[in-house]
Amino acid sequence: MMNNKLIKESLALGIRCFIYLLIGIILFESCGSDNSKNELTGSGGNTTNQYLLLQQSGLNKITVTGNEKEYCFILTVKKLGGGKIDSELGAKLEAWNEEQLVIYNDRQKTSYKLLPASLYSYTPENIVFDQSTNQVDVEIKFDPSKVFSELKKTNAQYVIALKLKSDILKVKESESDILLSLFIDYPKVSLASSNVYQVSVNKDDTNVKIMTCLSSQLNDESIGSWCDFDCKLSLPNNAEELVAAYNQLNKTDYELLPQNSYQLGDEIHYRVGDSQMEGMISIRREKLAVKYYLLPLQLIGTGNNNVMYDDAVHYMVISRSYQNPIIDQSAADPTVILANDGYFYLYATGGNVPVYRSKDLVEWKYIGSAFTAQTRPIGSR
Repeated sequence: MMNNKLIKESLALGIRCFIYLLIGIILFESCGSDNSKNELTGSGGNTTNQYLLLQQSGLNKITVTGNEKEYCFILTVKKLGGGKIDSELGAKLEAWNEEQLVIYNDRQKTSYKLLPASLYSYTPENIVFDQSTNQVDVEIKFDPSKVFSELKKTNAQYVIALKLKSDILKVKESESDILLSLFIDYPKVSLASSNVYQVSVNKDDTNVKIMTCLSSQLNDESIGSWCDFDCKLSLPNNAEELVAAYNQLNKTDYELLPQNSYQLGDEIHYRVGDSQMEGMISIRREKLAVKYYLLPLQLIGTGNNNVMYDDAVHYMVISRSYQNPIIDQSAADPTVILANDGYFYLYATGGNVPVYRSKDLVEWKYIGSAFTAQTRPIGSR
């Protein structure tokens, strides 16, 4: 009796497990079918199983060189699924609005900005499918030079964002959006890597070479300039404020280099293929005192809109120096006095006692001697 009871209980348990398993399979299949249906959006008037999607959906990063006059991205809209259609069916692409992009940026932790609609186009705007058409190519076009001009004004990271919609065919929601992130590679010119140049002025006129560098890439390879353009060195409008801020930051007491003591060179000419060119500054020693000066510099363009100019401020620390001997004649046992006229006077023993005059103790000018051969004391003849 005990064995029969156990057998019956085991059989009942097995039947219940089978029933539960069967119910679970049915529910799983049902849920899977619902998810697939829920992902498709659009009109319920379509009695076929056909639906649309974007082949290049999601974020697409595009790098365009500035020498391209027009860029075209081919977006493919595909029709999938079974069933037949008896007439033409339509769909369209719509540009995202600001609210949609805000949601995307918040979700993806990005900071994209919509490219103004006036700077790009896409054709055809209305996408038509018939019984023999399974995909349609849409051309998204923009002018890199116009996008670059907008970039220079805003310094934003622009995207073209579009959504596929249809009132007739269903659209696969997860593959209905495309974002084209645009990077326009234009030549960029900057001063050499050093932010501070040290210059010692020990000649009447000292010419200082300042190197500029151009960076541009094509297919991830560095290339020279692909156009002719000019740039030049310039003194920032707020030079006095920059010198004061530099002194405060670096605990120095430099003065702004006097305007009458230097001359910035002519324009720097870049030609096709150039990647480095020199600028020039000429400094006049006679206009400087024996002290340290500071000259802020930056690079500016002279009219070519197809080049980006790095306007970061660089500094030139300038000191007036000298080389011994400061007097190239014999001046034994020199004695220096400061006279009431503001000049330093130096006289030396030997000979007729030569006398020199200077404003800065570096530049000495011979002005005569205390004696002549006839008036020199007899003991020193």
